[in-house]
Amino acid sequence: MDRGRLVVPNVDAPTQNQWFYSSNWIGIDGDGSPDVCQAGVECEAYRSGSSISRNIYPWWEWFPLSEVQITNLAINPGRHGHHADLHHGAGSTSASVFFSNRTTGASTSFVFNAPAGTELTGNCAEWIVEAPTVGGSQSAIADYGEVFFSVCEAFTTKGVYRKWRKW
Repeated sequence: MDRGRLVVPNVDAPTQNQWFYSSNWIGIDGDGSPDVCQAGVECEAYRSGSSISRNIYPWWEWFPLSEVQITNLAINPGRHGHHADLHHGAGSTSASVFFSNRTTGASTSFVFNAPAGTELTGNCAEWIVEAPTVGGSQSAIADYGEVFFSVCEAFTTKGVYRKWRKW
């Protein structure tokens, strides 16, 4: 299991007339394996004149498949404590995700399956901020300011694997 809380950044577009992206997520596997099971928040920003458009939404992905947007939970930037839990077992071909907004009490959860021929090894846990791939290419990174993860924990069947209070 992997879990973490984060403050969703109020992203900005550093230049005019271009989309910028920031993806904040937790995941299992990835480093040293051909897959990664992950869930997080996508932040997109576009500046036109003095106006900024933003899209912010939760998502899940079991790479090598593509990201899937979660549409039944609104995510807002700022001091809202969003919490995400990602559950699985080593050798697992299914995972469950739980997202909650600690400010409003809204939440969603569901189970999803690994792509055919994929199985988690449980070799690492990750808490990541990155410029995601968009349309097959590395995106331009949004000005995300500071992303704060807290209560980041990864568990195995034998107990806590890693535990950070601030990162």
